[in-house]
Amino acid sequence: MTSPNEPPAGTDDEEVFMELCLGLERRVDAGEQLDFEAILAEHPEHAARLGDYLRGGRLVDAGLAAGQDPLRAGTADVEGLDSMKALLVRLRSEGIGMQRYELGDELGRGGWGVVVAGEDPHLGRRVAIKRLSGRVLRWAGDLPMLDKPRILARFLEEAQVTSQLDHPGIVPVHELGLDGEGAPYFAMKLVKGIPLNEAIEVLHGKRPPASGSRPWTSSRALGVLERVAEALAYAHHKGVVHRDLKPHNVLVGRFGEVFLLDWGLASVVAAGLDAVELTGGWSTSVPRTVRSDPEAPAAAELLSTERGETLGTPCYLAPESLGLGLEGPGPVRASFAIDVYGLGALLYHVLAGHAPYAEPGRRLPPQAVLARIATGPPSPLREAAPGTPPALIDLCERSMAREPSRRVPSVEAWLEELRSIQAAASDVAPTVLHPDPVPERASPLRWIPWALLAFGLGLWAGRATIL
Repeated sequence: MTSPNEPPAGTDDEEVFMELCLGLERRVDAGEQLDFEAILAEHPEHAARLGDYLRGGRLVDAGLAAGQDPLRAGTADVEGLDSMKALLVRLRSEGIGMQRYELGDELGRGGWGVVVAGEDPHLGRRVAIKRLSGRVLRWAGDLPMLDKPRILARFLEEAQVTSQLDHPGIVPVHELGLDGEGAPYFAMKLVKGIPLNEAIEVLHGKRPPASGSRPWTSSRALGVLERVAEALAYAHHKGVVHRDLKPHNVLVGRFGEVFLLDWGLASVVAAGLDAVELTGGWSTSVPRTVRSDPEAPAAAELLSTERGETLGTPCYLAPESLGLGLEGPGPVRASFAIDVYGLGALLYHVLAGHAPYAEPGRRLPPQAVLARIATGPPSPLREAAPGTPPALIDLCERSMAREPSRRVPSVEAWLEELRSIQAAASDVAPTVLHPDPVPERASPLRWIPWALLAFGLGLWAGRATIL
């Protein structure tokens, strides 16, 4: 026999959930003070949706009357919840708002964020403003009600981490605030250029070069990877792992600028420390964020939003970051070795013309790529990029070793090895890896030393990029 508040047997899942919610409403109407955590524990199959429902409307009042914090309903495992709440309240009280900016066109959007152009009339500079797409919180007076606490935590942490990484290859964040609806945003430098994936397509003859642009050669593309590694080495010295290296997150500007973008999945592995010790007796401060847990999210959080939408292909992600360790699925912990693997995957793409585990001319769904990653390494680079110098093949394969301890020991070591390969290659006849897609008057593909490459990274491109 079922109670009046339980759904009848034989209904589908949606009807069960709706009946459950109606039952909670009836209990509030009867004057009952709800025990949020007990309700969630009683219905684990609906915990995620119930958490959102319990934090909305008058059910929040019922929880507050019972002396509960509605921020914590269904969010017991969200790290830094109190810090996040305090930060939002402080931003609201200080009145830092987006009204100072004149907003322009949308520049792009990702898994949970959207970026628009803006102009600061006080300083006369253009900026890029990143906001969360969809509602992530509401305000009940001065109390923030979190609809999507994990996404909100990642957004705030991205702003805080990026703002504390002071490097020419990392886009600076100018301001964190709340818009007119009380939702967070952050303003950053507006940078222009083309993403590395488009440059690789030009390099391999899959895309025509932009009018008036310098030709793309393998040496130039490798120089871009050096600049990426420089920014990454700095971040590692600050205790930060990027965890989302891919060509789409590397921007090459007209005047040789190279930016490593999108720190939304970054993890502070030295969280909780004031500084980390570096080689040579140096030390550096560690970025402080709303969260302090060095544990990385599981594969589902990396690849999907809370609605189950795919964020992107996992071609560039280390096996352990997807829960695919040598001993099978298990807890995921961020480490610097994840980014070493990512550099190897970028190098693979530059040399082969396509991502690891991908098939040229065919788009694979993320789950198909995951299945391939689970079974072993990608196709050998000797087959994917015939004619590649053996030293580069060796560097790529060691960077992408499935066991983290077998990889190149650090990003700095990876960078020095790539520079040495380029320098050594300048003393021998140039090696042509792929047909040059530019006119004959352009320079052929040559492996030149990094010192010469530093003079020539420039590409005309007139469109802005996003984080």
